[in-house]
Amino acid sequence: YPTSKIRSELAQSFLLELSRRVKQKTLDGYRQALSLVLDLQISHAVSNVETILKPRAYSKEQISFLTKCTSDQLKLSIEIAAACGLRAHELDTISRPDEMAENEREWLQDRFQGLKNTCTFVVSGKGGLRRQIRIPSELTKSLEARRFAQPTIVTQRGIHYLKRYALIGGQQFSQQFSRLSKTEFGWSNGAHGLRHFYAQERL
Repeated sequence: YPTSKIRSELAQSFLLELSRRVKQKTLDGYRQALSLVLDLQISHAVSNVETILKPRAYSKEQISFLTKCTSDQLKLSIEIAAACGLRAHELDTISRPDEMAENEREWLQDRFQGLKNTCTFVVSGKGGLRRQIRIPSELTKSLEARRFAQPTIVTQRGIHYLKRYALIGGQQFSQQFSRLSKTEFGWSNGAHGLRHFYAQERL
């Protein structure tokens, strides 16, 4: 047998054994890693372990309740994150379009369809991708009231950003939001649950 065939059969056998013990996402990760390291085409393996998906999105009522139980500064960060589907670190990168340009790529034409009374801003997201967001006008007024006279530099996970507004963002936002949710509800879906809320609202 060619060496590649032996390696492929061994990898497939390993995944089959693993499929009895780990969930699908973990199994897919192993398959991808083996494919890259061994430079092989490895067939998809199906996990025998049931994956139970739990909803992560906060409801509109839950978000409204949390904003009434916290400081004005955290309240604004929560409202903007929920209204725009922002990741925690993106709150630290909000800029006007003339300060940071959106990446040139094929964006969905209807991504802002139905949104009214909003102002356009740009954030730097995952992998440095710069994208437009639309912030509701009433939140824009509160945001602009917190604009720095001069931008400051913040560092998140070793990456430097220019921060132009006095918002709570990044890890600090994630921690404070989770703490607030646990205090008020006894549980937390994490700040990313606000992004899930936005996705559901847009759909």
